[in-house]
Amino acid sequence: MIIKKLLLCLFIPVLMISAGCEEDKASLLDQYAGKRLGVTLESGKSVPSSSLCTTIVDYISKRVDLQVVNPELLLDTSDHTNSFNGSIEELYRTELGLDLLLKVKLSDLLVKKNFPSFKFKQDYMEIKTTYTCSLTLSYVLHDLHSDKILNLGQSKGESKKAIKLGAGKGKIKIDNVGTELEEADRIELLESAIRNALRNTDL
Repeated sequence: MIIKKLLLCLFIPVLMISAGCEEDKASLLDQYAGKRLGVTLESGKSVPSSSLCTTIVDYISKRVDLQVVNPELLLDTSDHTNSFNGSIEELYRTELGLDLLLKVKLSDLLVKKNFPSFKFKQDYMEIKTTYTCSLTLSYVLHDLHSDKILNLGQSKGESKKAIKLGAGKGKIKIDNVGTELEEADRIELLESAIRNALRNTDL
């Protein structure tokens, strides 16, 4: 009995330390603390890139001591490129003082509606429709002072959302009007999938 208690006392701290290490996974961006990082996103015409880029900016800002911005929102590149002979990266460095640029691209994006499931009780029936989202997130980290690629990688991201419609004796439950995914819900799915993909990278 004493041996079991000792083993248990040893096991619990080890488990807590392991969980803490998983939660506080170091970011490769930690080594650039105090610098300015720009983030751009290429996502396709059907996806609101500026909104989703903000998701990436917020994710990095909460984890690393960096000034993180979306330079495309701060500069009207069409106006500047007409009077600037250098590259867009050089424009970000000279006009915004950025040190690093993270270029992110989303591909293989799929939002899928799964077959509804039904739940029957004595006086109640519920229909649940689940939507899933999957995507591939690729990134390249550039040093804007040396024009070198510092890191690159890619990962898969997934998310899901359920919409429920229920009715019964004296009770009605509706998560959404109908079972189709609204635009706000679709954006939420994409944002969750992006965060999931980012957690699978070294960022």
